[in-house]
Amino acid sequence: MNWYMIPVAAVAAVLIGWLWYSPMLFQKPWQKGTGITSAAAKKGMLIALLGHLVLSLVLAYGVQCLADKLHKSGYLEGMKLGLKVGVLFVLPCTSIGYLYQKKSIQLWLIDTGYLLLSLVAMGALVAFK
Repeated sequence: MNWYMIPVAAVAAVLIGWLWYSPMLFQKPWQKGTGITSAAAKKGMLIALLGHLVLSLVLAYGVQCLADKLHKSGYLEGMKLGLKVGVLFVLPCTSIGYLYQKKSIQLWLIDTGYLLLSLVAMGALVAFK
């Protein structure tokens, strides 16, 4: 098990999220979809970032466990594993909530896109040998 790559993968997910939800990419459509203003988003940001990091550690550990159990090694195999985890587990779980919450498809695409990209990156990192 690549214990040292778990925190690296978690930090990568947080950095991807920082870029994904930034003004450079999807901040404005995400804010419109959620109704969260920039001022409201800044309140409690440290707690949100710490929570994001902790939960990303859990995800990275889970992907690492799967990579080990399935004998996946190398960037490409890890990326495929991360994508499969995202499509087969995360995407359906998050989609159920969106169906009941009646949120926009655009918001679903933004949030799900981030999760899929993060898991692909995590898979690549934790499967690196």
